[in-house]
Amino acid sequence: MVNMKRGSELAQAVEDAAGPLALAADEVPRYRIGAVARLTGLSAHQLRVWERRYGSSFSPSRSAGGGRLYAQTDVDRFRMIKQLTEMGNSIGQIAHLNREELKALLAQMRRAPEVESPRVGEQVREGFLAAIREMRTSDAERFIAQSSLAFEPRAFVIEVLAPLLHEVGALWESGEFSIAHEHAATEVMRNQLAFLMRTYAQPAGAPVAVAATPSGEMHGMGALSAALIGAANGQRVIYLGPNVPVADLIATAKSSRARTVMLSVVCATDGSKEYLRALRAGLDSDVQILLGGAAASELNQVGVQRLLSLQALDAWFEGSSANSATAL
Repeated sequence: MVNMKRGSELAQAVEDAAGPLALAADEVPRYRIGAVARLTGLSAHQLRVWERRYGSSFSPSRSAGGGRLYAQTDVDRFRMIKQLTEMGNSIGQIAHLNREELKALLAQMRRAPEVESPRVGEQVREGFLAAIREMRTSDAERFIAQSSLAFEPRAFVIEVLAPLLHEVGALWESGEFSIAHEHAATEVMRNQLAFLMRTYAQPAGAPVAVAATPSGEMHGMGALSAALIGAANGQRVIYLGPNVPVADLIATAKSSRARTVMLSVVCATDGSKEYLRALRAGLDSDVQILLGGAAASELNQVGVQRLLSLQALDAWFEGSSANSATAL
C-alpha cells in the first residue's frame, strides 16, 4: 500500500516540476525588473517601492538566484496602473485592482471627453523616428508606450500609428531607412498595438470578428490595427495574423460563428482576387467581409466591402456608414 504522505509529496513534486509548463504563455515569469522598467516606463525603484508598500499586488516570482521575474500579465497590469495614475488616480486606490478591474476603470475613464494637443502627434513622430534612426529600440518602445497615454487607444491607432507606419514605409522606399530600420519600427508598433488590444475586455457573448491577411501577404500591421478597431467597438476579435490560408480562415470564421471577417492587403496579386472569391464562396452570405489596406482599391469582388481607411472601418462598426460602405 502506498504511503499517503509519500504520495502527497510525490504529487506536489510533479506539480512543482511542471511549473511554467502548466501556465499560459503570458503568465510565465521571464522578465527581469530592468526589462519591465523599459517596457512600462516605470522605474525599477518605483516597482520595488510599490512591492514593499502593497505586498502581494506587486510581488514577483523569483529566479533560482533570487532575482525578480515578471510575467507578461504583470507588464500589462503595470502599464494600465501607470496610465491610470497619470490620468489622476491615486496608486493607493488602484494598487489592489486585478487586470479586469483595471481594464474596466480604463474603459470608463476613456469615455470622458479628452483635450488633445495638436502637437502631440508631431512630437510622437519626431521622437519615435529619431530613436529608430539610431536603432535605440528600447527608447522607441518606451516613447511610443508613454505617448499613447495622450490618446484613447483607437484614436492613437488612427491618428498616430497608422500615419507613422506610412511614413516609415516611405523612408524605407527613399533609402533613408534600411530593412532593419523598417523591421524594428514595425515590431515596436506591433507590440504596442498588441498591448492596447489587451486593455479591451472581450465578453464571451460579444459578436465575433476575425482579422487576418491572405496567403502570401506578410504585412500584418493593417490587420492588427483593424483588430483593435473591432475590439474598441465591442467585438470579440480573433486575430490570426498574416499569411493565413483561405481554408483556415473559413474554418475559423465558421467554428467561431464570426459575423465579420476583416482582411488587409498591401500588395495585390492575381492570387489575392482568387482568395477573395474562395472566401466569399466559403462563408454564409450574412457574414460580412471587410477589405482594407493599401491595395484594397485594386480588388473588386462581389460580396466584399472595401473600407479604405481605419476611420471608415471605425464608422462602419459604429453603424454610421453601414449603408454607404462600398459594396462590390
